[in-house]
Parts: sequence; structure tokens; C-alpha cells
Amino acid sequence: MVEIRRLRDSDHAAVLQINAASAPAVAPLDADELRRLSEIGELHSVAVDAAQRLLGYLLAFSSDDPYDGEEFRYFRANLAQPFLYVDQVAIGPHGRRQGVGRALYAALDTAARLRQCGLQCCEVNTNPPNPDSMAFHLRLGFAPLGSIDVNDGRSVELLTRATTATRATTAAI
Repeated sequence: MVEIRRLRDSDHAAVLQINAASAPAVAPLDADELRRLSEIGELHSVAVDAAQRLLGYLLAFSSDDPYDGEEFRYFRANLAQPFLYVDQVAIGPHGRRQGVGRALYAALDTAARLRQCGLQCCEVNTNPPNPDSMAFHLRLGFAPLGSIDVNDGRSVELLTRATTATRATTAAI
């Protein structure tokens, strides 16, 4: 069974291990950067098993958070409505193919509904390529919005999806 809860300071070492093991699919984090990101916003979450072993993490920000990431700034400049932005999602080896990513995104969807954010946004690396992540996000209902080259040398596809309540309302019209 997977539990989704808010990221704690005591989770940082495990998050950094998963991050390092997930390279180059996610941008590298060090302790200082993770601490800085943790202090911005309230949407960072982790997935843990029954023994409280960390299986994966999701770092996310609200459109009104004072975050400065390039991809986030693109969404802020190009989207008129409030959104939640996933900066990173990574699953450790013990959590893969167990629904951990889906559970993290389901929790994000709930947070978006509670905050009345109609959109959720993320990016997926296209250089270096991350086809598994792209396929996963497309299965979750994300759709391409555009692509950009970022300063760290990566190219990314920017993706959005409507929050569940918004999708249900749209389908009913």
C-alpha cells in the first residue's frame, strides 16, 4: 500500500538518492537546492510504503509561488488561469511499476481541485530523451503545449492537463 504525504526535512536524504538514481531523466538536485525548493510552496509530496520507506517524490508549485525555474516562468507567462506545476517527479527502484507515479499525480489532482486550479503543468525531457516519462504523462491525460531549450542544456516538452473536475465539467457540456 502506498501513502502520499507532504515532504519532510527527514525525507531529504532519500529524495536525493532517488534523484541521483534517476539521472538524466530529472535535473540533478543537491542538498542546498532541495532545501531551497522545500521552502517554496506547500505542494511537495512523497510516496511511502507501509514501512515508511520512500518510494518516490513530486516537487510542485502553485502558479503564485515565488519559484524561478525556467519552465515554470514559461507557464506563468503563457497561461492566464491558475495552475499547479510539477518541477520534478521521480520514482525509486522499489516503487516502479507499482502505481506510485499515478498516486502522486492523483494527490496533485486533489490539491488542484481544492485550490481551484484548472490546470496542471509539467515538462518532460526530449534531450536527453525520456520516452517512458512522456508515455506515462500522455496516459495521464497531459497534452503538449510547446517546447523550449533550457539553460542547463536540456530540451523539454511542456505539457498541461485539465484538473479532474474541469475535465468532468467540460465533458458534460
